[in-house]
Amino acid sequence: MTTQASPEEWLARIATRLRDARLANPGRSILFPDLGDATLRRQVVRWIGHEYDAPTPGILEVLRTALDDSDWEVRVSAIIVATRLHATTLRSAIRDTALPYVGQYGLDETDIQFLTGLRFLAATLLGAGALADEALARTLPDFPMLQHELAALVRRDAARPTTRIQLLLHALVMPAPLRDVLPELLPAGVDVREDRPFIAGSDIELVWIASGQFLLGGDVRAGSDTEAVRDWLLPRGVFITRRPLRTVDVEMCGVTAPPNDELDSEMERRLDLMTDPPLLLTSVHADALCSGLAQVTGAAVSLPDADTLECAARGTDGRRYPWGNGMQRLTGGERSPTNLEHFAAPAPQWTSTRTPDGRVIALGGPLSPMCGARSAAHHVATLRIAIPAVG
Repeated sequence: MTTQASPEEWLARIATRLRDARLANPGRSILFPDLGDATLRRQVVRWIGHEYDAPTPGILEVLRTALDDSDWEVRVSAIIVATRLHATTLRSAIRDTALPYVGQYGLDETDIQFLTGLRFLAATLLGAGALADEALARTLPDFPMLQHELAALVRRDAARPTTRIQLLLHALVMPAPLRDVLPELLPAGVDVREDRPFIAGSDIELVWIASGQFLLGGDVRAGSDTEAVRDWLLPRGVFITRRPLRTVDVEMCGVTAPPNDELDSEMERRLDLMTDPPLLLTSVHADALCSGLAQVTGAAVSLPDADTLECAARGTDGRRYPWGNGMQRLTGGERSPTNLEHFAAPAPQWTSTRTPDGRVIALGGPLSPMCGARSAAHHVATLRIAIPAVG
């Protein structure tokens, strides 16, 4: 298997590309937007904040360009990273950085107040000549929580987030790790082709979620922090299908696919717009299909539990949606940090988790696209299968 680059090696490659761009265009700013889409630009800024303690001329150039980026997450991450690196020359650029408005990207009034306060505090701190707690205490008394959180962030000793707003701050500065290396010993029913895992004997691609610590919860839409963020350990790595299963996937494995169960008109409309729509089944039929796949593949196939599926959709940075921290137009092709697809479109996905009164919980779908949003109100949903790691 291919050895994965470390974060330091990845950053070195980015730095080389930026240096080459400057040499090719003397006297001109580097073309930061040309480094890739918004997802990559966010990660470049966050890895800079994670790996460096002070700004270099090249980093200042990147951050100055990032503060004027077309993507709001890139801009806000650059504000935080510039403050962390004591980039005092960027104070005026931070003060002028554009922020989203209420309702844009699904951000509510509390979110915008937080981002506005963050920008004010960052500009104030960089102009104060010191990053001491006393300087924070003299700024924006209406945001004592934000003062504390930003101070801890600058000192790099921020506690694990416990509220929705703390989780947003964490997600905007924490880089997503590079893809986890696949385990050497694969479970029955899984093989690897070109460094990508599949269900053996099929074209059903899997994603790998390594064991480790994840941040779950906190995605409440009512504008309150009533649902605390949970620090959760995934005790054992797991393979999950990248996309919800389709009829062709199931039949490829030698299992007869049941017809789509009772669909409402809106769901039928969504499926008609797709060239390869997924199966939509009741939870009973989804369980039966998992049992059939387990028999023919020899794999320990099951539905993922709700926490594991949230980990696959969210990654380790605590983001609100699989693709980031703001709502966007859905195509179905948006990917999570683990490369999970079709979490928010066209339909939710069953899990093995039940409510206290026995109803099966589903995650995702266009009405609940946040990673942590869970619902027990669905009659039909799509299914992904999970196969645990060996050991």
